[in-house]
Amino acid sequence: MRLLLVTDGTVTQALEAYLNTQVQVQLLHQGRSTEHQLFGVRANISTCDPMLRQVQLVRSDTQSVVVQAESIIALDLLPLELADGLLAGKLGIGDLIRAQSLDTYRQLLDLGISQRADRVGVWRTYAICREHQALMQVQEWFPWDVFEKV
Repeated sequence: MRLLLVTDGTVTQALEAYLNTQVQVQLLHQGRSTEHQLFGVRANISTCDPMLRQVQLVRSDTQSVVVQAESIIALDLLPLELADGLLAGKLGIGDLIRAQSLDTYRQLLDLGISQRADRVGVWRTYAICREHQALMQVQEWFPWDVFEKV
């Protein structure tokens, strides 16, 4: 679990290696937004064109949810190809950034433990930055019961 919280690459690939199975990105919601909030907490990102994106990562063998994620994305700050890829909604953010060979880094902003419905999980919030500017802010929630069995 600690490795997933500090990974600075594609969470999907890290999960596939950790769980020894394919992980699929399921787009739950995506659209332009006037609010800058992730799970009810104000995101610290400066943009004129924010997009809210909610996904879950699902094991392909059991269909169990292994990550819930929500992002605020500054569409106006992204290269066109990356924005188009995000709008298509087929790949995870990390996979799209890697495919574009963008020089980005993650800045961990916060982490903690919380309960959602009847499950306890660990979450982290981070910014994906390029040239000292936040392009998006992401919060990922990892349900504890999925990882205690591995």
